[in-house]
Amino acid sequence: MRKVQYTATALKQMRKLAPETRERLRSKISEFAETGKGDVTAMQGEPVFRLRVGDYRVVFSDGPAGISILRAGHRREIYR
Repeated sequence: MRKVQYTATALKQMRKLAPETRERLRSKISEFAETGKGDVTAMQGEPVFRLRVGDYRVVFSDGPAGISILRAGHRREIYR
């Protein structure tokens, strides 16, 4: 399992979400960290990836130290 780190921005955005949504995102993040499976796509213009969880997105970078969660939120707001 790869180590998962959250940025301050990502933690702030996660706190604003409903508890059940937050738990769903955490579950999918840990599943991806363990198995590498999930709806993940490289984003254009940035060296980052996005994990799709229904209408929510998690933007992260994947490096040798582990996964760094950069942003998390609803799809209509996350790409701004």
